[in-house]
Amino acid sequence: MYPRYLFDTSFTVSFRQEFTNWWKTYYAFSGSPLEQIKVRLIPITGRTLETFFIHKKPPRAMLTKMKPRS
Repeated sequence: MYPRYLFDTSFTVSFRQEFTNWWKTYYAFSGSPLEQIKVRLIPITGRTLETFFIHKKPPRAMLTKMKPRS
């Protein structure tokens, strides 16, 4: 499982350990079906414009066979 969190340097130092303790206490305790699930925290860093751009071009046939608007 890869839960994402907003990256912030003020609480990053202790957040991973606190979250892991909370996960093991309330969800992954002995005998729980969630005990086998591994958790890796993934920080969300600042998004750039590149993440919002479309990376794939449409097919050439679609581009050349467009009808003009009237």
